[in-house]
Amino acid sequence: MGCPVISTNVRALPEINNNEVGWVIEIPRNRFGEAIYNADTEDKNKIGLAIKKELVKIISEIMENRDLISCKADKAIKHIRELIHPKNIRER
Repeated sequence: MGCPVISTNVRALPEINNNEVGWVIEIPRNRFGEAIYNADTEDKNKIGLAIKKELVKIISEIMENRDLISCKADKAIKHIRELIHPKNIRER
């Protein structure tokens, strides 16, 4: 759709999104790509606060430079076309 997205680096999201075509919020992960946190609320709150802080930073960056949206949108479309192109899928 040509809309750059903001995502975390958890699970399969990095396969689709990166900082060239959108924005990625880095959080600690294990070797399976899952977020690292204990079951307690404190760890979850830390991750939540880190994500909120990065969202504010990214949105401020976008507001200061609105051209980032169209630039990343063009790259996002190209990236998805290459990602789902039958030849590239076959090779992977």
